[in-house]
Order: sequence, then C-alpha cells, then structure tokens
Amino acid sequence: MVAGGLVRDKLEARVVSAEGRLVALASPAGPRSRTTIAVADGSGERSRVDLPGNLDPEAFDVTGQYLFVLDYLPPTAPDRYRVRALNLRSGALEPLLNREKAVLPPGAEEEMRGQGRQAVYDAGRQQLFTLYTHQPDHVHSRDLLAGARDDAPHVHAFVHTLNLGARWAYCIDLPEPFGVRAAERHAIALSGDGQRLCVVDAVTSTVAVIDPTGLNVVSTMPLAAPTGEGRRPPRSRPTGGGSSWAAATRWW
Repeated sequence: MVAGGLVRDKLEARVVSAEGRLVALASPAGPRSRTTIAVADGSGERSRVDLPGNLDPEAFDVTGQYLFVLDYLPPTAPDRYRVRALNLRSGALEPLLNREKAVLPPGAEEEMRGQGRQAVYDAGRQQLFTLYTHQPDHVHSRDLLAGARDDAPHVHAFVHTLNLGARWAYCIDLPEPFGVRAAERHAIALSGDGQRLCVVDAVTSTVAVIDPTGLNVVSTMPLAAPTGEGRRPPRSRPTGGGSSWAAATRWW
C-alpha cells in the first residue's frame, strides 16, 4: 500500500500508525526548544501543534486520537527522555498511566537514557516493544536509584514496552552481556505465535527470551547457529522530505 499527501513547512515523517492510515511528521531532529508536529492521512494534513520542548513522535495509539512522543530533557542539550501522550484533539501533552491504569503524578514519570535500536509491534497485545542500549556515559534511572551500592547490577540494555491501547509504559531490564558490547549488533523479534519476545546479542551469540505478557526475562541462552534463510516480517517505513510524505508497507 502506498499513500501520499502534502503538509506545510519542512517537516520530517517519523511514524506511521499500525494500520498505515496516519503519519506523524515533526520538526527536524536535533536539540531545539520548540517542536511542530503534524498528523496527515491520504487527503493531507489533519492536525498540527506547536509545543515547547524537544519532542519526537514514537507511535500512535490504537484509536488514532493520541500520539506517543519522546520528550527529551533538557530540550536544547538532551541527556535523557520520558514518554508522554499528545492528545491530538486538545493539543495537550498528558502523562502516561502505570500498568494498573492509574495516572502517574507529576514528577513520577520515569526518565530514561539510551538509544533506540529496533522495535516490533505485537498486534495481539497492542504493545510496541523497543530495544534500547545505553551510551557509554549514560546511566539508567534505576541505577541512580540504587545509590552508592557498588554491587548493584548496572543496566546496559532494556526493552521499552508501550501499550497503545491502555496508554501505559514499562521497561524490561536486560541482564549482561546485553548492551555491554557493540550496541548496533543487537536485535529484537517476536515469535510467530506471539508467545516469545527475543533479544539477540550477536557479539556474544546470546539470546534473551522475554514473556510478552508477564514482561520479564524468562531465560538467556547461547544463540543457535542458523539452519536456513527465513522470511522477515513486514514493517512500515515512513519516508519523506520537504513538504511531502509517503508511507509504504512491504516485505523486506
């Protein structure tokens, strides 16, 4: 499927909704104090906001009425981020819920440090799983909470879980050796039956198996040698430049 439309200004296409109907565009990436976000479909621009802060679209919720964004802090020299929900009807940023569906109070939102590597969408659970690894000089917020404990395990990689239906988020910490070496040689995949979420560290040939319902690591094991080529799952790739956008879904 291919669709296109026109929007004002030099915005970059960032994310496409799960069904491929909507695309979110935003100001060019980089440190900035304000962000313009536009949402478009095949007929053109549907909504637009200009907000203070350094915001990066992450995913649409299942209704298309909310857009999850990464809020980089501080905006002009970011070293951490939090996830917020942009209400596309009101144009206001709202906090996420916790797994018990309670609103997180101000100041309670988890701030994270890391670089997103790859994401997979679990349509059955309406959850987006994104693999993150840390920069060498970055520390996970839970490491900071551990205080001065020298024996506290440091988190070098984690899987950020975003529920696109209930609008909550949760981080699954990965044990070593994940994220310790060659961050770009990590990958994440969901099994065909949706019962196992797997993260691979190709440097150490290790795989972590995650329960996508319980959101915990159930095992780690050596990665078995491949026995043949398989077909990769489909993915949506937003493309665009200037004032136009296009989104295509195909097999890779």
